[in-house]
Amino acid sequence: MADIEHAEREKMRHKVENIIKHGINCFVNRQLIYNFPEEIFADAGVMAIVEWLLPSVAYIVGMFTHGACQCNVRMYMLQEPWE
Repeated sequence: MADIEHAEREKMRHKVENIIKHGINCFVNRQLIYNFPEEIFADAGVMAIVEWLLPSVAYIVGMFTHGACQCNVRMYMLQEPWE
């Protein structure tokens, strides 16, 4: 059982590291982000946001890029399930 858990963690680590390679500093996902991938994002300086509603994601992007924040944000939205 421990071998399976370790393999799954490494698979998740690989997926998260591939996302981080896009040079992002903000990751928006439509489903729950578990602690382990969230820790990897945080260690890399990437903010992870869970947002279920697509219109809300557009609002978040607008706030960061054109709204009150006026930040230099590079976002990555995962369109498919983590699996």
